[in-house]
Amino acid sequence: MVPTLSSAGILAALRLVREGVVYDLARVRFPGMPLPVMHPQLVVLPYRTPHGLRSEPSSVWPSGEANTVDVTFTSDVVTASMHTGAHIDAAGHVAVGTPASWYGGDELTGLGDFGLLASDGSQLTPMVSRGVLIDVAAYRNEDVLPKGYGITREDLEQTLRSEGVSLSAGDVVLLRTGYGRVWPHRDLIEQHSGSGITLEAAEWLIAQGIAGIGADTEGIEQLPSAVPGNPHPVHTALLRERGMPMIEMLALEQLAEDRRYEFLLIVAPVKIRGASAAMVDPIAIV
Repeated sequence: MVPTLSSAGILAALRLVREGVVYDLARVRFPGMPLPVMHPQLVVLPYRTPHGLRSEPSSVWPSGEANTVDVTFTSDVVTASMHTGAHIDAAGHVAVGTPASWYGGDELTGLGDFGLLASDGSQLTPMVSRGVLIDVAAYRNEDVLPKGYGITREDLEQTLRSEGVSLSAGDVVLLRTGYGRVWPHRDLIEQHSGSGITLEAAEWLIAQGIAGIGADTEGIEQLPSAVPGNPHPVHTALLRERGMPMIEMLALEQLAEDRRYEFLLIVAPVKIRGASAAMVDPIAIV
């Protein structure tokens, strides 16, 4: 089971705030942004515009309503995967077997015409916790970790030691690979994609009692996988087996530059019933 932060733990996390400095941990989302091939592109379409309202006023304003000051507005339609930009994977995101089964559900009983019926994005809860930045790229003296680099348990332990930070039960760990330095430049992304934790490193973090994990990459784990027969062993171990929150595509460059290794972390998911993830715009406060 995933540890949950107690009231005492939340109060302890709040006491980490000493300076009142806020770090935005989400990048801007935009049409055409790089996304993994399994997710649809973000599209923003105008739905109402000042020109349209003047052309077809009866489509919005009640018949006969006066608009002598020429009030107009804009609205839009946005279509996107909930895995666009910073987001938390829901426990139902990864399944194994035929029929497919995931943490708390399976495709025979937990999947309907409008998405997941169990372990979906609406079940994700806000996270208020101590966040710990493990800046592996800086420890290894790399701007960006090499393509497909597997972050080991030893990498994690030595990085924490160099930062002078230790993990506690209920922490949310944020891993920095330096990927934020090359995103969204597609040619550079291709040269540095796939760095992330190995299954051994993930199991070590689990043993520390962490409540969640995040990274500045699309996948958190090493890709391609080094585990024969399982293309996503870390997702399987964390999501499918434990239902542990996984936060992907975080903006960690400013935290790293300022060497902020522990902080109050606040993550509020956009709850949509049936979704396999929830977009988030997390903040760190020191």
